[in-house]
Amino acid sequence: METKHRGDYASGVFRAYWWLLLVLTAAVAAAQPRFSPDDTLSVRFRAAAAVRSGDQHDLGPGLSYSGHTWNDLALSAWWYFALESKLGVTFELQREGFSLNEMNSPVLSGGLARFHLGPTARVRFGPVRLEGFIGYAFHQLPYFGETAAPSFLGAARHALALGGRVLVDLGPVTIDVRGNFPISLGVAFPAPAMLSQASSLGGLVGAGVRVQLFRTGSLHWGLMAEVTWTPDGITAQNFNAKQSVVRPGFAIDLQWRSALPAETPKQDDAITLALSCVGPDNRPLPNVALALTQGETSVRTACDAAGRAQVEGLKAGPATVEASLEGYQPSTTEVTVSREATSATLIQLRQPPKGTLRIAVEDKQTKAAVSAALITVNGEPMRGAELTLPTGVYPIKVTAPDYNPVEEVASIADGKVTALTIEMTAVSKRIPATLTINVRNALTGAKVKALVELLELKQQANADAKATLTVLGGAYTLRVSAPGFVTQSKSVTVRDGDQAIYNIDMSPR
Repeated sequence: METKHRGDYASGVFRAYWWLLLVLTAAVAAAQPRFSPDDTLSVRFRAAAAVRSGDQHDLGPGLSYSGHTWNDLALSAWWYFALESKLGVTFELQREGFSLNEMNSPVLSGGLARFHLGPTARVRFGPVRLEGFIGYAFHQLPYFGETAAPSFLGAARHALALGGRVLVDLGPVTIDVRGNFPISLGVAFPAPAMLSQASSLGGLVGAGVRVQLFRTGSLHWGLMAEVTWTPDGITAQNFNAKQSVVRPGFAIDLQWRSALPAETPKQDDAITLALSCVGPDNRPLPNVALALTQGETSVRTACDAAGRAQVEGLKAGPATVEASLEGYQPSTTEVTVSREATSATLIQLRQPPKGTLRIAVEDKQTKAAVSAALITVNGEPMRGAELTLPTGVYPIKVTAPDYNPVEEVASIADGKVTALTIEMTAVSKRIPATLTINVRNALTGAKVKALVELLELKQQANADAKATLTVLGGAYTLRVSAPGFVTQSKSVTVRDGDQAIYNIDMSPR
């Protein structure tokens, strides 16, 4: 049995297809190469024609066939989810109708399926990506039983598939070259089984061009033109079948990837901005730290000894310059980058507002000046009685031999003089505290003549309603007694120099 279709039609299809690939490639030949980050998920829906030829030889008369069908459909996917999107999984499912005609009349028909699934890995070298996979493959092949009475049955090859892709990113265009080779694990025939110990060889090579259409968020839509060639064969005792299938087609290719990195401006478009750093008197200021921001561009530099600086690689438009120098107020200046600028942009720094701090140190008890006092303001030694400082709040510490250290805080106002007198207490001198005790009748409020004692110091005072004791700072027990009244004890704590008053109400017996 032999069926053949006219070759003129098929060759016309091939010529039109290859001309289309040539036009798509030429349309972007002048484009600036710029590839985006690798996709993490890619899904491809393909519709193709299958231009097929083959034959089967057995103990019967044998048959050969050729022709084409238009219903070759496939779904492919690549998902990279591990090792920074370098390792993942891939699968492909393909289904096509098979029709064997003679004299334009159908003789045999059926369907063939191909499937593979397995892990995949990839690596990038600039615009070139290499991908490889290994996995299980299931391929259905045409099998017609005994050709003396042929019927479409189909054989199934189970295989270990080894394959890979080479992708070249050229901006909006990607060239895709792929192939795989199945290592047959066995061939299964439908009942009735007529063959045993059969072997099968095959493979696939293909190439295509993908053109980016548009993007919605992270989803990139592309159109792909592709052609593949698949040779297959089955061999057994007294049996041999082989076929060759060329599949030209188109695919919608969807890729999930992040946004393109920002384009680097061409060197020809770059503008150099000249800056001049000056002080309040418009004199040049050297060593001024500069930070320029324009969009996502950030540049740091500093003015030279002449107070000048240049920033290269900018685009026309607004920019912000932040300037700082010790002893001056930080400044922020809005500038306009333009090719038409004929002079340097002025960056002026001003000194902060200042005030005067005046400090006098004296002995707390004698009010005499402490001449050996060392004064530090904000950690820096103060030389002289006056100091000019920027406005703000400053910690002050004073130390002197034979005196307790003193810490104070001074607030400096703009244009004002802050005068501060610091009293120091001598280490060897202690200022006694004075205790005043008032004794009253708890019922009538009348004054009571009583004996007042400090037990720790064994001091006594006869109080005619009032007693005064002088002690150094510390904790003491105060006991008050009077004839006809209940004796009272009270714990008191005083500090050096305190003036403490205690009211004692005594209850009659």
